Amino acid sequence: MERLLTALTYGADAVYLGASRLNLRAKAKGFSTEELAQAFSLVREKGKSCYFCLNAYPRQQHMAEVEGELEWLAGLENRPHALIIADPGVLRLARNILPDMDIHLSTQANTANAASLAFWKDMGVTRANLARELSAPEIRALARADTGLELEVFVHGAMCMALS
Repeated sequence: MERLLTALTYGADAVYLGASRLNLRAKAKGFSTEELAQAFSLVREKGKSCYFCLNAYPRQQHMAEVEGELEWLAGLENRPHALIIADPGVLRLARNILPDMDIHLSTQANTANAASLAFWKDMGVTRANLARELSAPEIRALARADTGLELEVFVHGAMCMALS
């Protein structure tokens, strides 16, 4: 909560929040359910945007937890502006439980071509965060492809590391 307040105090237009599980920030503490409800309300009061990360690739034993999280969100008065999702199964659940919620595709989906963007649009995605490895000319080509999706790009460099 302290970091959220700092971001809003110093002029952030949008914040990305995650719970203690089901997002890809394994070392981050994340927000409790009560803190998330408070954070969503606070961000809306400030007239800023709030995006909720459900961008993990859950295994089958975690899908009930994903469904519970989405149902909890559906019951809130102040919801985030959009969900950030990478997994097609999570996206399908979100579409069923929160049909009017904007869905932003996580960079973790590694989208790097216009055909993939068209697929994700058909699945109900409204914004795609492109693969981090794309060059500026590749990003420009995707922007010109007119897929009907908003595009977002990380420009800070690849700071994430994955080990299998």
